[in-house]
Amino acid sequence: MEIKRIKPDKRLLEATAPVGINAIAFDERYDIYMLAGMEGDDLLCYAIYSHIKGASHDAFLEYLYTVSEYREKGYASELLKEGEKRLSKIGIDNIMTT
Repeated sequence: MEIKRIKPDKRLLEATAPVGINAIAFDERYDIYMLAGMEGDDLLCYAIYSHIKGASHDAFLEYLYTVSEYREKGYASELLKEGEKRLSKIGIDNIMTT
């Protein structure tokens, strides 16, 4: 699996995420960091992190999604580990969930 940073895609989020995620992903108050696990052109999973602009060194894992046929194969776990590494490199100390 290759992990790429991608821009939030309104159609993808409308098809796969709760309504509130689309609102956060396009809210100007947040820096959004979205990572996708890919096999070629196929999306396996994605994670969306948010960080309030100008705020602390905390980010929120807003949503984690895995395409049904790729569940229980460890892809999401791998994606979360990579997300933690990449966010740490940009100054995020804590990743919180709700």
